[in-house]
Amino acid sequence: MKLYQPQWHIPPLFAESSARSTETWEKGRREELLRLLAENIYGITPSRKPDRIEIEVLGDNPTACGCKNHHKKILMHLSFGAKSAALEIWTWTPYGEGPFPVQMMIDPFEKELHAKEPPEFLYGFFPADMLTDRGYAAVKVLTSSICPDDKTRYRNGILGILTGEEEGIPENHRWGAIGAWAWAGSRCVDYLETQPEFDEKKIAISGCSRAGKTALWCGAQDQRIAVVMSNVSGTGGAAIERGKIGEHICDITKNFPFWFCKQYEAYVNDEDAMPVDAHMLLAMAAPRPHYLASASVDVWADIDAEYKALYLASDLYRLYDPAIELPQERPGANQPIHIGNIGYHLREGIHDLTFYDWNCYMDFCDSYLK
Repeated sequence: MKLYQPQWHIPPLFAESSARSTETWEKGRREELLRLLAENIYGITPSRKPDRIEIEVLGDNPTACGCKNHHKKILMHLSFGAKSAALEIWTWTPYGEGPFPVQMMIDPFEKELHAKEPPEFLYGFFPADMLTDRGYAAVKVLTSSICPDDKTRYRNGILGILTGEEEGIPENHRWGAIGAWAWAGSRCVDYLETQPEFDEKKIAISGCSRAGKTALWCGAQDQRIAVVMSNVSGTGGAAIERGKIGEHICDITKNFPFWFCKQYEAYVNDEDAMPVDAHMLLAMAAPRPHYLASASVDVWADIDAEYKALYLASDLYRLYDPAIELPQERPGANQPIHIGNIGYHLREGIHDLTFYDWNCYMDFCDSYLK
């Protein structure tokens, strides 16, 4: 186990020389931190957009989930000159007159979930029928279609087309799989904006574990997303890196180097040298509603490091709403809080995504999207 310094310098949300105000944040500091997060953790997202987009309907079931909703599977063919990549998206819409608010989940877990058909895969991880029962459209972004979560195949998709080299992005700062999955989330938003059944102004994004990291990074870059949520995202996500327990940068970059840019590996033995940390990522959602969820026995993610990041990020939220005051002490298990535009709960149990998490998410989102 690596020994950590007793005191860590956590970089401030605002530079010491700058004024702490919403204007300073919106007219410079936010973009500065977004650039530093990209250059040091996720990689810079190439700016090129597809030259052409074609939509292929893979499946259309108007009586899915026991006649509870309308389920579609579509494939977005994204062309860049002579090359193309495809993004698979599954949607469930309630019956009735739309447009409906959207619960969009990032899903890179191809091996565990994609082979199953309704109704088995609905229960627990992404309960589409429960979401549509509450009046939301449920949207799953199958990001493995555009970038496989596999250290040997991850370039078989958008990362093999938009490498970053063609835009002059330095090698150490070129994007990895999490950046590609976040990019896919934004392409899904592009699609939702073209379909009348979805309310493009009321989109919430969520994800679990590696997908939780992705949801945070997608929500940071794409301000069209109205509510940003993450679940057990840990290292490289919601957890403060400096001094955390469980997983460290050395572990995650050894096991999943292709998730991040190469620069992230520079901090394996010195987290304190990294110019950013997780509270800056969480602050990117402000002033939009933000919800963070953890699991009580998830030592690997470090629940205290996750809550610490949220508490530090709330300092920025207070500039927009001075009434926001998170408790300094982390709430106990199964004691959700909703203070201003910030929500949090610690679910009793293991690293997972459950009905309890979704019920807390939905109660929070009802305040903003219904």
